[in-house]
Amino acid sequence: MFRRLLDMAQGKAPMGPVGTAILVAGPVVAAALFYVWTHVTTVRLGYALSKAGESHRQLLEENRALRIEAAALKSPDRLEKLGQERYGLGAPRTEQVVRVAGRSK
Repeated sequence: MFRRLLDMAQGKAPMGPVGTAILVAGPVVAAALFYVWTHVTTVRLGYALSKAGESHRQLLEENRALRIEAAALKSPDRLEKLGQERYGLGAPRTEQVVRVAGRSK
C-alpha cells in the first residue's frame, strides 16, 4: 500500500495486471501480425510468380509457332509455286538473263 502511494506521489501510475498484460501482449501481437503479413505477402507473390511463369511459357510457345510459320512463308518452294500460280512467273528465258560485269558465280 505504501509503495503504491509512493508511486502515485512521484507521478507514476500503478500499472496493475491489465497494464502488464498490455505491455507483454502488445509486442507479441505485433510480431504475430508481422508474421501473418509476411506469410500472406509470400503466398501472394508466389501466385504472381506462377502466373508470370505460365504467361512466359505461353509466349515462348507462341513465339516458336510464329517462327515456324515465318520460315514456312519464306520457303523457296512455296514462293516459287506462288509466283507461278498467282503471278504467272516461270524460269527466265535465255534472252531475259542479263549478266553484270565484274560479278560471277
